[in-house]
Amino acid sequence: MLPSALSGVSIRTIWRAAWLRPSTELTAAEASSTIYRFFRSKHVVDLKVFAVFAMTLGAGAFLVLALKAGFYFLPLFNLSPWHTLEEVVDGLQKDAGKVVGLTGVVVVWAYRSACTRLGVVDLFACEIGTLCRVGTLFGIGRKYVAQYDAGPPTSKGADKGTAPDTGFVSQEEYFPVFENNTHDLQLLEATVVNNITEFYTYMKATRDALRRLGEIPADAWHGAMCNVIYLVFLAYESGRKAINDLVEYEPVAAESKIVILLTELDTYAFLIRHFPTDDLRYKRLKLREPEYRIDVSALYETVSHYSGATQGRDWLPAVRSLEELAERYQAALGESIKRSKRPTEAMASPEAPPVTA
Repeated sequence: MLPSALSGVSIRTIWRAAWLRPSTELTAAEASSTIYRFFRSKHVVDLKVFAVFAMTLGAGAFLVLALKAGFYFLPLFNLSPWHTLEEVVDGLQKDAGKVVGLTGVVVVWAYRSACTRLGVVDLFACEIGTLCRVGTLFGIGRKYVAQYDAGPPTSKGADKGTAPDTGFVSQEEYFPVFENNTHDLQLLEATVVNNITEFYTYMKATRDALRRLGEIPADAWHGAMCNVIYLVFLAYESGRKAINDLVEYEPVAAESKIVILLTELDTYAFLIRHFPTDDLRYKRLKLREPEYRIDVSALYETVSHYSGATQGRDWLPAVRSLEELAERYQAALGESIKRSKRPTEAMASPEAPPVTA
């Protein structure tokens, strides 16, 4: 029985998906189709190899069976000298039949496994993208920076005779996909797993740090708030890398990365100005600049290419966020994104490659 995901899929669709060039741009419907992703997605390359190998063996076995069937017509053409070859093929017939059946089993297994793996990819991409989007929507980067500049909230409450702010006390669970599908991470590549795990670890650490803010003495409050901002930066940086690994449809991936960068660059701009130049954290943050010049500039150029294109409807959400991205990039790096270094110049920088913390 074929997987339900294949129901309604025509032979023509399967043929197009199988022989489509890698450089061909897919529509939104095609990009979300499992059959197209089975042949195009980098997450199921190994399963595709198994399926292709099995189908190759199956095709060879089918040819053997077809050749055997052809011998039934040899007497009609008085081709009795081929009797010896007929016996050889007859010996292969039993094994060929088994191979054809096994081929079908392997292909169905590979497709079902691909559906499961792509489902895991979509779940984590959706949760990570949504969490980051919510944070950007509420402007948590600028909000926490503003709280840092305003000082401890407890002192203001004491002056006015009101109850002090006890800080963040939410106990809701915001990571249902990660909590319930951790075992499924073993299906993904190591680098993808690393970025996903880092994101959730930093997000949980951020929540813990926010809960403790209400218990921090006033003289240590600024240091604790700075740690919160640093954790938010690390979480969004890991989230952007995870989205880059997980989401393969370029318009969606570009828009999600821009949304994440809006908060990431806000927190980076604060941190790079806050720490003294001889601080280890400043040095590690400074290593991000070449990466930003390459990745963010490339993202900006890619999305800008579709700003005036009538066929780039799927790119419209990303295009409308470009102006804000350019403003926050300039605030963080002190230069226009349009005048930033070319990738070759940035890679030639004497600074070491970026690190994760």
